[in-house]
Amino acid sequence: MQILVITQSVVVEGLFKVVAQSQELNVHFVKSAKESEEESFDVIFIDDIMPNLKEEIEYINNNFSFNEIAILGKREAFNLPLIHKPFLPQDIFEFLQKVKTLQEVKEDKLPNVLDPYEVERIKALLALEESEKKIIKEDYINRLAQKESLTLKNKKAKKLIKLLCSLSKKERKKLLKDATITLKISFGEANE
Repeated sequence: MQILVITQSVVVEGLFKVVAQSQELNVHFVKSAKESEEESFDVIFIDDIMPNLKEEIEYINNNFSFNEIAILGKREAFNLPLIHKPFLPQDIFEFLQKVKTLQEVKEDKLPNVLDPYEVERIKALLALEESEKKIIKEDYINRLAQKESLTLKNKKAKKLIKLLCSLSKKERKKLLKDATITLKISFGEANE
């Protein structure tokens, strides 16, 4: 596997050298994408401490062929996969394994383990689940929007909590403005 690592960090280089020794990887290290002599890679990793990250990514997109590009750092950027710092060699192994699996799927090297009938059944079940969630969500939101009091127990209460957590902070504030929320948690006594 051909890998390009764009970093100015000795620590990042050291971690990738550990990964390269234990895998069959050909890793190239550069301080800028423009320094690379190769233009085709399976994976490109770029450190988020690069002073001109946006320009580096634009240069890579315009001049390189690659299967995946990822950011090494603490901040997400440009909707690219992120490997959070501090990271371990295991994090790199796992990311590379995902990339390898995706490549195999794209190249159709993996066996087809589900027959088309099973795939359709799974899709139908997932669609049913989604429509059920949508109905529940609409019902709860309508009732809350009308300032209707709700008293829910067990599964219904859990569903409402999940629903509220799935909303954005702004949506939650708007929906629950002037609301008083009481949460009661009790456990049944064990019979001896």
